[in-house]
Amino acid sequence: MAFVLGVVAAAWGAWRWRAAAASTVAALREGVGAGERGEPRGRMNVLVLAAGSLRFDRLNPRTMPNMSGFAARATVFDRMYVSLPRTLPSWVSLLTGRHPHHHGIDSSFAPRADRARDVAALPSQFARAGYRTVVAGDSVADVFGRIDLGFAGVLDAPDLGLSDLDASGAPELFERLRPDEPFFAAVSLGAARRPYAPRAPYHLRFTAPGYRGPFKYHGPLDVARAQPVLRADDEAQLRGLYDGAVAQIDDAFGRIVRELASRHLAERTIVVLVADHGEQLNERGRGLGPGEQLFGDEGTHVPLVVFDPRHPVGRHEPRVVRDVDLAPTLYELAQVAPPAGIALDGRSLAPALSGEGLAPALAYAESDPSAKAGEAHPLVAAAKHRMVRDARFKLVYVPTRMGAEYTLYDTAQDPAEAHDVAAQFPEVLARLGEELRAYVARDPDLAFRDGMAVPRAPELPYSVLWIAIDGLRAGADGGLRAGAGEVLPPALDALVRSGVRFTDAHAAATALRPGTLALLAGGRPTEFGVEPWNAPLRAADLARYRAADPPLLARILRNHGARTRAVVNHPFMTGPGANGTAITNAHHDSPAQGLDMGFDQVASYRDPATTPDMAITRDATSFLRESSGARFFLFCNYGPEAAQTDEPLGDLLRALDEMRLRERTLLIVTSAQSETSHIPMIVALPGALPRGKLLSDRVRSIDLAPTVLELEGLEAPSRMSGRSLLPLLPLLPLPRDAPSDRAERVALTEGHHLRALLAGPYRLLLHGGREALFDRTTDPAETTNLAAARPDVVAEMRARLVAAETNVPVVGTSPEPRPTGTPIQLRFAGAGAAHRIQGHIEARTDALARGGPPRIRVEPAGIAFESFKVDAAGVEFAFSTASDGPVGFDLSVEPADAHLGWELYMDDRPWPQERIFAGPLGLSEPRLVHGIDTDEARSAILSAALPAIDAARDLGLFVTRAPRGSFSSAK
Repeated sequence: MAFVLGVVAAAWGAWRWRAAAASTVAALREGVGAGERGEPRGRMNVLVLAAGSLRFDRLNPRTMPNMSGFAARATVFDRMYVSLPRTLPSWVSLLTGRHPHHHGIDSSFAPRADRARDVAALPSQFARAGYRTVVAGDSVADVFGRIDLGFAGVLDAPDLGLSDLDASGAPELFERLRPDEPFFAAVSLGAARRPYAPRAPYHLRFTAPGYRGPFKYHGPLDVARAQPVLRADDEAQLRGLYDGAVAQIDDAFGRIVRELASRHLAERTIVVLVADHGEQLNERGRGLGPGEQLFGDEGTHVPLVVFDPRHPVGRHEPRVVRDVDLAPTLYELAQVAPPAGIALDGRSLAPALSGEGLAPALAYAESDPSAKAGEAHPLVAAAKHRMVRDARFKLVYVPTRMGAEYTLYDTAQDPAEAHDVAAQFPEVLARLGEELRAYVARDPDLAFRDGMAVPRAPELPYSVLWIAIDGLRAGADGGLRAGAGEVLPPALDALVRSGVRFTDAHAAATALRPGTLALLAGGRPTEFGVEPWNAPLRAADLARYRAADPPLLARILRNHGARTRAVVNHPFMTGPGANGTAITNAHHDSPAQGLDMGFDQVASYRDPATTPDMAITRDATSFLRESSGARFFLFCNYGPEAAQTDEPLGDLLRALDEMRLRERTLLIVTSAQSETSHIPMIVALPGALPRGKLLSDRVRSIDLAPTVLELEGLEAPSRMSGRSLLPLLPLLPLPRDAPSDRAERVALTEGHHLRALLAGPYRLLLHGGREALFDRTTDPAETTNLAAARPDVVAEMRARLVAAETNVPVVGTSPEPRPTGTPIQLRFAGAGAAHRIQGHIEARTDALARGGPPRIRVEPAGIAFESFKVDAAGVEFAFSTASDGPVGFDLSVEPADAHLGWELYMDDRPWPQERIFAGPLGLSEPRLVHGIDTDEARSAILSAALPAIDAARDLGLFVTRAPRGSFSSAK
């Protein structure tokens, strides 16, 4: 009996397919008859018929007779691929013409803030052009309630009868539209989505009557936790249910097309058939669903059929096209302007409708782990599978703990993707790999490192504009002077009133080159092998400077993504010039003038005929314009004539305001050097620091670089002898780990055979063989030498001088605080077994580091204190891994940038370098096998939290360190 019923059903189905196809074709032919005799009157309507989870291979007369008939009069794009095979992000790509990393919706669980943004979708643009916009759908259309894509109305498809075989709900959809208005309408039906539960009688059309398994009426309800184990008859049943659901959608779409023709709308309506994504049906055991991985095309290859009554000829386009091509196509066909100022990732396919060929294009796709990422979004984005393909080859990228895996398929010869051909086609692997890396690099959250997509380092919270003005002087009374003048010119006056001014600030050098180095390296020039005057530099001087490896602020900020440039009026900096030529020491056998102070580019304007200050402003303004979309560090040095400096300085500040950069730019104003040591110092940060505030704390030029780093949330290297000014700045919420530091700062100024020390109320001046002592409290002008009268104070000041030169505390005083940073987390996992872990860790600092030998503290995690021995030499430990979770310890190291070296053993054997992992993703980091002793290693371990560690499967050491809290994050 079952056999007889099957034969009858097959015969009825075959007749119905032919009848449906004939009916749909006839409706379109009749509806566009008038259109074939001339151009349609008025603007073109647009109707998008979208099926959820519809594979391209189901667009055939067996499962979709109506749409197959429709396609016979339209242009069929045979190789259409979606960017992200999930409903929400795919709809946004279809309607914006932009890839997920550009429109910002790259997950089914995109956060509310991302969904609240205006994505400039196609319906919004059509509405602005006078179109009535509406979308109808069943459960799959819930996405239109989660994000505003510009539809004026969202209709419930079940109420319209679009999913009901016997109802004729299509008329109700068109009755919502006005005949006197052009419309943009979309219908989205999702019967083909899991759990593949078509209505009767569709559930019987393609299934075996004798099936008795668990999927009689629908597929598995939840495959997110685990894919079901399927027998052959289970797979056949699920595919039959899926095909029945596709047929159900096809009938609904057929009724809509016929209704369109019966209302005489076909002659002026562009009709599109498309899908949000396809569906995997356990091909090659790859499971059910659309977007968990990208092996096979079943999830990304979908139908795209475009019917334009002006071109009612059936065509097939064989070139690769993408979901992002649909929006540009409809903009062109309907002659609606795309959103202004937004670059679309797609290109118009309109030429294909008239038989013109399309240029070759690459298709990209990414998976969706279906995780609610929240703050972990960059980690989830980095964990995605990714794909790029051309007309023949497909490259799949899969990130793993041990690195990236790349698999190349020749889809022309191997459509089932069963064989990796990377070894046979290395040049294709290299070409498509480079294309994929370039595509990922356009994602603002990601970067490529060592062949893997990783979370991009967080953007610095502030840009920095540092203005050094030779003509700005600080008097002994704390007042400012413009050269010899008593009154500041207007721009200079506004500048010094823009922030907090330190009235007792002192330079580290009396000459320009060493003074500039002190500003930009956070230490005295002699600490870095540079004499404190502008003497010519010999080869030995340059070698000594390079060996000292000063902690240059520009280099540190550059390593964290800032664009850096110095625009100066002197020859004391070297580096790449603006035109690509280097500003360097010209003759190897002659004395040099300049030092490399870490900038990407250096421009020097010294010719009086070019008006250097104006040239500096023009150059700096151009750099600001080029850098307006990124963080930057711009250092400008203006000349000694304040009156001439004022106008170009005012132009620079106006440009900063006009580009709307002021609010996120830290502004510093100072001089690099002073013959008396006293210099101006202004720090401005709009919205955070008060304007015109005066502070009398003694500070040094070497304190500015560590201040900038702390404001940026970065650790100041221990080789910087300066101390951050943050504890002194008013109304500034500090990071949680910022030390309280209002201790007196001893100011040491060096010059040609000159040293001057400020400590307490006294100033000691040593020049040649002479010495002078002044009490600045009673004698601010320094007219009375007290050296002969106060030898005890001179002796104390000399001791302080020696201590300041060697960066050690004076006997009886507390050492200056050193940054400890955040703890380093070390966690060991044994893959479910007990492995014996042993090791020794020691810390060391550079000779230039201040504060004595490094110190280490240990906080156990999951193991006993008895497992550790901590002494001045370091830490020794021995314990075993646990089966129920990772174990280990946290290391607090002082100073924070101390070099950590370790020797580790697992089961009495040296630690395997492939079993050490770092950072937020827990990626393999072989360079850490002997410790953390480079800036690259310190960057590799940065992570807000430990990575996900599976103690039952993961084997190795995981190392992380939380980034230091920044002022920006503390607000």
